[in-house]
Amino acid sequence: RHCGLIMSYKIYFLLLNLLYSGSCFSSGRLIIGRSSPPDASNALGVYDGTPTTIQKHPYMASFLSNNVFLCAATIVSRSWVVTLGSCAYGLDPSELTVVAGSDDSSTGTVYTVQGVTVHPHYNQPVYDYDYACIQINGTFKWSKKVKPVKLPRKNPKVNSNLVVAGWGDTTTIGRRESNSQLMQGNMKWLARKACEAAWTDYGLTWTPRMGCAYNKGKTTLCSGDSGDAFMKKGVFYGMFAAGGEHTVE
Repeated sequence: RHCGLIMSYKIYFLLLNLLYSGSCFSSGRLIIGRSSPPDASNALGVYDGTPTTIQKHPYMASFLSNNVFLCAATIVSRSWVVTLGSCAYGLDPSELTVVAGSDDSSTGTVYTVQGVTVHPHYNQPVYDYDYACIQINGTFKWSKKVKPVKLPRKNPKVNSNLVVAGWGDTTTIGRRESNSQLMQGNMKWLARKACEAAWTDYGLTWTPRMGCAYNKGKTTLCSGDSGDAFMKKGVFYGMFAAGGEHTVE
């Protein structure tokens, strides 16, 4: 997959889901993002981003199957992470691991998985309810490199800057190894009207659980970034799951 800057604006769609008392955490809102509807690959990097460290993003974890990186995950409590339903759907928990506390995606503390709970309304390829709760065996040990996120009480304001970090591709050619440098970039929260117009261009139905973000010709998400968390001041607003290129005049 190539991550060249083709259009003047890159818009990435974030699906909004409301989470109340459940298996992952007590309550709150979670926004879940996606990459292009025409290309909703589970291996969707922060291209044109900057190197960062796990100390700045201690909530980040890697979700692996048979030691192969699948997606990013977000630590929400002592025993739970959240990732995309499309990353976890139909997988055998005995083959899964979660890696936390490392700048790369494979050499931190490894946790085996006790169970996977995909949202009951998740249904490929509708682009809705695309999240899964992953319970690890044991508990995370909080440190400067491992901490849970805060959950939002409301949506971000339009044009708010959100930080996104991940282990995906950073060049326009080829695919990097999964244990590469953690990168970060910034994207802006877009008004719902603009999001809906862009989304329906793909012939898809917009729902109340959706939102989107963009960066004008700068940060681009591509191979290896599925599940990357969108954050602002320690608050978890979403995960990258599918994005589409769309020109905004």
